[in-house]
Amino acid sequence: MTRAAIATLLIGVVLAPLNSTMISVALVPISDDLGVNPGTVMWLVVSLYLSSGVAQPLAGVLVDRIGSRIVFICGLALVALAGLLPVVGHHFVIIVFARILLGFGLVVAYPAALAYVRNHAHQTGTVVPPATLAVISTASLATAAVGPVVGGVLVTHFGWVATFWVNTPLAGLGMVCAAFFLRGAGAKASQPMDRGWTLDVIGLTLFTIAITCLSAVLLSADVPVIVFVLISVSAGIGFIFWERKTVHPFIDVRLLLKNGPLTRTYGRLLLTFVGTYTITYALSQWLQYRAGMGALEAGLMLLPMAVTAAIVTILVSRSERVFSSLVVAAVCSLAGGLALSMIASTTPKWAIIACVATFGVTHGLGAVSNQLALYRFAPAEVIGAAAGLSRSAVSMSALATSAFIAVAFPASPTDAGLHFLGLVVSGCAVLVLVLLAFDRSLRLSE
Repeated sequence: MTRAAIATLLIGVVLAPLNSTMISVALVPISDDLGVNPGTVMWLVVSLYLSSGVAQPLAGVLVDRIGSRIVFICGLALVALAGLLPVVGHHFVIIVFARILLGFGLVVAYPAALAYVRNHAHQTGTVVPPATLAVISTASLATAAVGPVVGGVLVTHFGWVATFWVNTPLAGLGMVCAAFFLRGAGAKASQPMDRGWTLDVIGLTLFTIAITCLSAVLLSADVPVIVFVLISVSAGIGFIFWERKTVHPFIDVRLLLKNGPLTRTYGRLLLTFVGTYTITYALSQWLQYRAGMGALEAGLMLLPMAVTAAIVTILVSRSERVFSSLVVAAVCSLAGGLALSMIASTTPKWAIIACVATFGVTHGLGAVSNQLALYRFAPAEVIGAAAGLSRSAVSMSALATSAFIAVAFPASPTDAGLHFLGLVVSGCAVLVLVLLAFDRSLRLSE
């Protein structure tokens, strides 16, 4: 596999974490500019992850069925279009729609990259190079962590709209590079479409209804809670029953039921990233509202997470010790959550930086080790779909975190709300440790 192909894949891979995190320091300027409260502005976070959560499993299936190159280019085309919408229309609804479109476009990059690497190795009779996986993981982690700094620079010098239009030239570059460099065995479909394959429209619809109604209940006080909960639960139950019997499921529930190690990997991803998203979206707002920092300074305060995550990723990228790495990640998350529950507006900056850096350890260890677990336990013929589901788990983590933030900061960020979020992160870390304690497959694999 050429370096040009790897560089092309990285363009798509870094766009997703960049858009996930650079919006964090733009939330306050957008809220002030458009006159929306902190709870409502969180829909800019939720909308991207909601569309991502819906589209990720489908993106993985399409990568397996159509091929990584075509799906990769189509996704970047949506990203380029979404970047222009806030420039054309300066309205909160249009911005939310742009984030939804971004979610649909960004989801293809990660499963396409993993499928390209895996298929290239499989069809050329070589071994998947660990260094390539490490580069993809490091690029994703580093970009996610430096996103607030990039966002701070853009907001400070060009305004919050720049966090959107910057996607257009980057996506355009990725499309051109993909047309030239993503060729050969890696670009082909691992499970080419046959005449019997159809899109699972019913499963997709039920899944969308379930998570959309649940998100509305968690984030808005203006919806009829009982009605929306009943709709969400009913759609969720119907989704599970439908997916178990359909021939070409939107999400392979049967695989999840019979592959416990893979399912637990998704569960760990969901719980682990609650800490990352709490720092990214909650602490960044708190720093601007309570500590009086600007967008750039708030972004710089989150930079230690980027540095620590990058260092940890490099150190463990060649290690096969998944279980012990995940234990350390959970312990660091527990410690960081407890520290977060004691931070106040009078806390020295160095103490806040130390807390942020702790989550960098969790971010690096958790992401790399769970990716290795995914490769270890996912069947080779559905690696694209499995990778897509892993991103769905991360998207669900962002949705859950957004709901916790809406509860903690109903009107504006407060010390008490931040303490509540710290306890939530600590609780998630304890659940990860419980999952690891009962995961015999991981311990035996070391």
